[in-house]
Amino acid sequence: MSSIMASLPKGRMLSLDVFRGITITMMIFVNNPGSWSYMYAPLKHAEWNGWTPTDFIFPFFVFIMGVSIVLAFQKKLEHNTPKSELYKSIFNRTWKLFGLGLFLNLFSINLLMPEHHWFNDTFLNVRYMGVLQRLALVYAITAILYLHFKPKQLFYIGVGTLVFYWLMMNYFPFSAQIDGEQVDLTGSLEHGKNLAAYIDFHVFGTNHVYFKNLPLPYDPEGLFSTFTAVVSCIAGVLTGYYLSNSEKLEVKISTLFFWGVLLLVIGEIMDYGFPINKTIWTPSYVIFMSGMALLFLAMCMFLVDLKGIKNWSALFIVFGSNAIAFFMLSGLFGRLILMPQINGMRLKSWIFDTVFAPYFGNYIGSIAFSVVFMSILYSVMYWLYKKKIFWKV
Repeated sequence: MSSIMASLPKGRMLSLDVFRGITITMMIFVNNPGSWSYMYAPLKHAEWNGWTPTDFIFPFFVFIMGVSIVLAFQKKLEHNTPKSELYKSIFNRTWKLFGLGLFLNLFSINLLMPEHHWFNDTFLNVRYMGVLQRLALVYAITAILYLHFKPKQLFYIGVGTLVFYWLMMNYFPFSAQIDGEQVDLTGSLEHGKNLAAYIDFHVFGTNHVYFKNLPLPYDPEGLFSTFTAVVSCIAGVLTGYYLSNSEKLEVKISTLFFWGVLLLVIGEIMDYGFPINKTIWTPSYVIFMSGMALLFLAMCMFLVDLKGIKNWSALFIVFGSNAIAFFMLSGLFGRLILMPQINGMRLKSWIFDTVFAPYFGNYIGSIAFSVVFMSILYSVMYWLYKKKIFWKV
């Protein structure tokens, strides 16, 4: 533990690294089971409305990015860094994140298949959006807003965005061809039958989105819901503003806890009018998950910063201080073990069926596979950490 702490770059907010580390660890863990057919319910996303612990992950990461924007730009603004340099920094980070996301989408698991034609099958039909692409767009929009608006103005922008999204999703008139008939879908919030899906279908088409076989093909990291994801990031920015003031740590933790509980209650109330839904990133989802993020951050600050209980956090510090490198490594490794085939089965499936399932059973074996997957990645990330190699995108 002491060696890990000694390798951490100076000036970082340790509890935020721990929070980020927990978030990215859970993201990689749930994304790499031994078999998608054998997963316990809490490790899966809600099928549509509602939430599971897995639905915490993405909004937590967006929220943390908002806090980091304040920590990254505040000192630069205090030292009168030219806006042109800050814009250049925002642009560079944005295109790099977006480009890395596209690279993962182009790194097809079918590359070794003799019948696969990469240019026609993958390049010409690449999915444009994804986790990193959404993070890139949310970062760019939020960072620019941060440079030009004060906290109170950001709050109003966030609230206004949620109200606008609510009104558009419920009242903007539109229709679509379904089973040969033109159907009025105004106010529909069904899977593949909502305004967010309608916009994605007309912008991206059928072949460049995640959900293809629906009345309106669309992407869960699509365009319209990216604007409500920006509000999740604004919540992080406002939190970053608050954490940078001079109040006592105990007061800050208590305040975060209070607002976290309040937002959870508000989100649950809003759920009755506009259901909590990750896939279309509804306003109730933004409010509820922002509240949950505040509670988790307050917990990390209480344990790590206030009480000094840090030994449990070493694993998460290693992952959290190099989160993008961890995400990319897991994406590449996860695809590489799907490419080769043994006896007509993908390597990953063969390993699960011949090693993990027989020894542990299907469900525990699927979790055991995730643990081994994470352990392999940890050895690489720990080496990077010890070498003080931190990938700054």
